[in-house]
Amino acid sequence: MYLFLKILGSLGVFLLGMRVMNEGAQKAVGKKLRVMLASITGNRFAGVLTGLFATSVLQSSSATIALVISFVNARLLTLFGGIGVIMGANLGTTITAWIVAYAGVKIDIVDIALPVIGIGLPLALGRHYCKSAGEILIGFGLLLLGLGLLKDSVPDLESTLNSANPEQVGNAHFIQSFIETVSGYGFGSILIFFCIGIVLTIVVQSSSAAMAITVTFATNGWIGFPESAAIVLGENIGTTATAWFVSLAGNVDSKRAAFAHFLFNAFGVLWVFVVFYGFAEFVQWIGMSLPEALRVSKNHSTSIGFNLAIFHSLFNLMNICLLIGFVPTIVRVTEKWVTDGCQGELGKRVT
Repeated sequence: MYLFLKILGSLGVFLLGMRVMNEGAQKAVGKKLRVMLASITGNRFAGVLTGLFATSVLQSSSATIALVISFVNARLLTLFGGIGVIMGANLGTTITAWIVAYAGVKIDIVDIALPVIGIGLPLALGRHYCKSAGEILIGFGLLLLGLGLLKDSVPDLESTLNSANPEQVGNAHFIQSFIETVSGYGFGSILIFFCIGIVLTIVVQSSSAAMAITVTFATNGWIGFPESAAIVLGENIGTTATAWFVSLAGNVDSKRAAFAHFLFNAFGVLWVFVVFYGFAEFVQWIGMSLPEALRVSKNHSTSIGFNLAIFHSLFNLMNICLLIGFVPTIVRVTEKWVTDGCQGELGKRVT
């Protein structure tokens, strides 16, 4: 129970940092992002770049997609342009996996987080852009601090099993037995971990936080690469729930944008499942090609964190390449499936 509360508290600091950083970034560049979004009408490639930029700045694909849905709802952004932004947002959110992988292996996060917060604090007491810059730094520092606390909260499997504390050893054996049990069903196990990823993301309401948990547990030896990769795929479906929740109060166009987000992610998951083991081996081969000085450290002799970051990035990049030429088709499908009649029926259910 204590371990669970430590992990939950670490996630709380992480999410608080993301929120503060997001609010500071919106104040600093919010108007420019809105102008960029509103200017996208029929250029899907510009939409992808805008979504990538916005999510990199806001460090939240949910925030970017919420903006897209609100703009589509207000008819300031076409569904055609919005789908491109959603694609870019999916790629932008992979930055979190790289931050967690690198920070978890190569640096002492707390040594960086506290000075960053210290720099941001006096700036946050200022006005206008100085205040926004300070909030961004404080948020980023809290985000790093949350990652550091999460890394410290999740013990290494090997050290836990060799611990002198019988309770810790018992808990470790229980978790290990559970993972070994659900891992013994071949491809069925991949589907189980996929469902775990969906539930985890819906519960924490942040794919970035879910990714941080996944990479941390994988790096510390609790789950293997195929299992953690399946969780990542589940997170890509779970994050679409946030867009759907945001669209509930909007018109039919906003619901079409949320449905397009689901279609894009669901198609990506389907094709990866078809080639799952081959794709996983390809990603691990790329990971092994990285310089050893980058992949491992004295604390971790595995490159699984970087492999997951590669998996997440390559999955979204290839999905964009496969579907960007079919945006008009996605628009037609969403318009066929999500109609004004659906809007009216939903309104009756809500009332």
